[in-house]
Amino acid sequence: MPLSRHMPLPVTSLLDVGDVPVGQLAAFAHREASRPRPAYLAHRWFARRFGTAMRALLVAAATPAGGDFWEGFYGTGRLSLTGVHVLDPFVGGGTILYEAQRLGANVTGIDVDPVACAVSRFLLRAGSFPDPTPALQEVWHAVGKRLSRYYRTRVGDQDRIALHYLWVQVVECPACGMRFDAHPSHLLGVAGDDAWVVCPTCGDVRLQEAEAETIACRCGNRASVEAAAASGGTVTCPGCGCRRRLVDLGRQAGLPPRWRMFAVESIPDTGRRRVPMAERVFHRATAEDLALYQAAEAELATVAHHVPARPIPRTGRADTRLVDYGYQRYSDLFNARQLLHLVLSSRAIARLDAPSREMLGLALSNHLTSNCMLTSYSPRWRQATPLFAVRAYRHSRRPAELNPWLAGVGRGTFPNAVRQVGAAIAYTRDPVEHTAEGFAPVARMPGGRADILRADSRNIPALADHSVDLIVTDPPYLDNIAYTELADFYVPWLAATGVLDRRRNDTAKVTLAANGRERGDRDAFAEGFAACLAEVRRVVRPGGRLVFTFQHSTPGAWEAVAAALCRSGFDAVNVMPLRGNSDKGIHHKGGSSTWDAVFVLRPGEPRPAPAALTGPAHVAVLEAHADGWAGRLDLAGPDRKVLRRATLTAGSAGFLQPPEGEPIPLVELL
Repeated sequence: MPLSRHMPLPVTSLLDVGDVPVGQLAAFAHREASRPRPAYLAHRWFARRFGTAMRALLVAAATPAGGDFWEGFYGTGRLSLTGVHVLDPFVGGGTILYEAQRLGANVTGIDVDPVACAVSRFLLRAGSFPDPTPALQEVWHAVGKRLSRYYRTRVGDQDRIALHYLWVQVVECPACGMRFDAHPSHLLGVAGDDAWVVCPTCGDVRLQEAEAETIACRCGNRASVEAAAASGGTVTCPGCGCRRRLVDLGRQAGLPPRWRMFAVESIPDTGRRRVPMAERVFHRATAEDLALYQAAEAELATVAHHVPARPIPRTGRADTRLVDYGYQRYSDLFNARQLLHLVLSSRAIARLDAPSREMLGLALSNHLTSNCMLTSYSPRWRQATPLFAVRAYRHSRRPAELNPWLAGVGRGTFPNAVRQVGAAIAYTRDPVEHTAEGFAPVARMPGGRADILRADSRNIPALADHSVDLIVTDPPYLDNIAYTELADFYVPWLAATGVLDRRRNDTAKVTLAANGRERGDRDAFAEGFAACLAEVRRVVRPGGRLVFTFQHSTPGAWEAVAAALCRSGFDAVNVMPLRGNSDKGIHHKGGSSTWDAVFVLRPGEPRPAPAALTGPAHVAVLEAHADGWAGRLDLAGPDRKVLRRATLTAGSAGFLQPPEGEPIPLVELL
């Protein structure tokens, strides 16, 4: 029977009893990691949970125990969340609310971060947006066509289009004063059995056998292909052998790094969207290439007053690398030609009508990470590696400058970013879901009311007491990701295009995520999380549920969660595992967990601190619960540890608690 405002959530749901097909959902998550929902590619957000997993939690929370989960998941039954009010107090990229809205719910999202709010607002309205292609064409004729002259090059007597410009950091030795290039290697790109390399002595770019370990240059010098002046974060002066950390040199200089354009990767000017790898060639940057850059630099000077002057916050940072390397403003992360493209494009976008402005403004923002001086180049993949491929401001010793207006070829170009926005809109209108065999279309429910509020979740006056049926959220995992610090990178250009209010684009000062794992960090996290949960407790209806995911590798993080739960006024109904991360990719390392713990809670009363369990019998039944899930799913060691700690933490909030027993402090068991 459909849910409505007059019919609350089931008294006992599939989620309450843990009757969820977790194994099948893990298989879906594995596939989704390689092929994300197009809706979530419209703009980058950090550590998104899988859409299939979040949809599953919502369906299970709304399906009575004993009901058919898959009918709700595929929309073949009568289940809907029409009239149900779902809240996410840490909305992030909007995944949970997007899935809830697809099931018909009224949704409210809260976040302190302006970028999270902008991304989520678009996502919840994506189905109402038009095709962005006409707006892109308008900006192309105003800006892209005009700037294309700055991305021309020549190889011999052939006119070609520049695909990537390769730059290298120039370092001055503090011991002998010699200036040298901080190449991380001398390999530029692999081309089948051959490889493009650069000579560190004369700067010549040449093609040689890929198996060759040395470069025998025409200048008479020999060099290793892989061993170069920069290794990791350290550089060695080729003149005197002095070794220094690049970050230390940045701190001493107090200025952004100096760069030199040394090579160009180009493609033939054929007008084709796809260019075979064999037709992509490298050559040494010529005087003509440098002159084009200088011409772009001169044009930038005429519009330099439109470059956003937003400073990089220097105090209270979790990651100090930006300021350590001497960057002072976010505009320092771009070269002159990149800034010219961004200034002219953002001004053109700001003049569009509201829907077009929002679509293209988000696309331009999403495109920033592939078009800045923290973008690097993968020689073996032959593509740019965007900033935030690792969730940090990772310094690039050899940045890659992308031709931003190419369509088709070129990872992260502006037209390709607009295409991703268009794909998000198309998917929202005609969604599909994973099946064991592939994909199946699902009905698109008429979405209910959607509100995204930029606010602190410790105080939500916009929500009345007992006005929310279901809270589903993915709070920060203590210190794992400095969300606001990373997202602040996007703010200047979202404001320049008009997606964010220019008068209110300040950095969010309040964030739950901690800067570290020390006792003070954990206590602050526990206090902030407890305050958020207390506010959630105020707005949830009797009989409602709070569902949140969490994982962490340290006992202190679980101690902090337990402390927050004790003070929150919620009782634990269940805890179970759900696949949260991919087991592949740059963030997965040996010993990493890939499964989240899902906490299911109902309104209760605050508990005495510190968190404790009720005797050995309580501990035994909790560990049996965790072992049962771990055995059925064959969880690896790190995931077993996460689930065990989560179950013990839930036990301190009343899960499987016997009526009597001698308290055992939770901290002794973690």
